[in-house]
Amino acid sequence: MRYADDFVCAFQYQGDAERFDQALGQRLGKVGLALATDKTRVIPFSPRQALGTTSFAFLGFEFRWGRDRKGQLHLKRRTARKKLRDSLKRFTAWCKDTCRGRLADLFHALNAKLRGYDNYYGVHGNYASLQRFFTYAMRILFK
Repeated sequence: MRYADDFVCAFQYQGDAERFDQALGQRLGKVGLALATDKTRVIPFSPRQALGTTSFAFLGFEFRWGRDRKGQLHLKRRTARKKLRDSLKRFTAWCKDTCRGRLADLFHALNAKLRGYDNYYGVHGNYASLQRFFTYAMRILFK
């Protein structure tokens, strides 16, 4: 059984978004479910606004509008700053617990950790955040 409990809906007009928000709450109420009102919101997110002024975090990523190398507008994703900071804190704690063992075991576990991080956060356009995590992780590990 799978659940779809986190999702984003995009609308061209704010009135459509507000109608959808109300209708979704009513429709979920019919089957005994409810929306988490503290997590549900309607936000303006348009490429017509000044670049870099609008962004939102979702599932560990920060979404914002930007330009590609050709100058075209498109949606950019990067690791949310809070998630990057929390990952580095967890990595530091893991190093303090694990780094006293055998080197072969340490590097086997380290490779698995880095591979898992890259598999989740390794999306198009997020190379800088991946490189930042790797650089800080190596600094922590060799400290």
